Formats: sequence, C-alpha cells, structure tokens
Amino acid sequence: MRQNFKSEKGMTLVEVVISIGVLGIIAAAIAAYFIWAFGVFNYTNVRATEESLARSHIEYIKSQPWSGSGTYLAYTPVPANYSVTFNAASISANNTALQLISVNVTRTYSSQPGQHSTQTVTLNGYKANR
Repeated sequence: MRQNFKSEKGMTLVEVVISIGVLGIIAAAIAAYFIWAFGVFNYTNVRATEESLARSHIEYIKSQPWSGSGTYLAYTPVPANYSVTFNAASISANNTALQLISVNVTRTYSSQPGQHSTQTVTLNGYKANR
C-alpha cells in the first residue's frame, strides 16, 4: 500500500536552516549587548572605587589637626593595583588659614598581556584652620 505524502504539512529543510540562522543572529545580538553591559558595569565600578578612595583620603586629611606646612599622615588602606598621592598647600601667601588638598588616585591595569596602563583620577578639597 502506498501512502500519499503530498497532503501532509511540515517544515522543509530550508525553512529549518533559515529559522536556525535567524535565531543565531538574534542570540549573537543579545550576547553582544551583555558583553557591552559588563564592560560598562566594570568601568563604573572602577570609577566609583577611585572616587571613594580619593574622598576617603580628603576626609582623613580634614580630620587631622591643622598643619601649617601641609604635612599630614596618609590614609593607609589602599586596594591592590591602586596608589594614592596627595598634596596640601595654602591657597595663597595672604591666606594661610585655608589649604587646597589635591588627591591623585592611580590604578595600574593590564590592557593587553604584557602591557600595563594607568588611569588617574584627581579630586580637590579644602581644609580650613578652625
């Protein structure tokens, strides 16, 4: 007995291949979005860490007793790959009761294997002799 297959409906191989290709393109676009979002998240996390370190150092310097020479103790806990430098100096020769505090936070990272790059953030604050 012969069966007539022409009346049965189904997907051809071409239709299946095209639908898999379309799904692949959509999946690639979604994956690219997640990779981009991860990079943005990492960048904002690094910037927040740098700003937090700088603000902590400024507040630590402000909490110390006044030093006319601008010599203050450094705030010691600094995460790996970060370094902090600061400078405190009178804003003018006429006004010695106000100092400008400048804090530089530098992060060293590997942009590519064997290559080291740095990124520096500078924040300024003021300390008054009260």
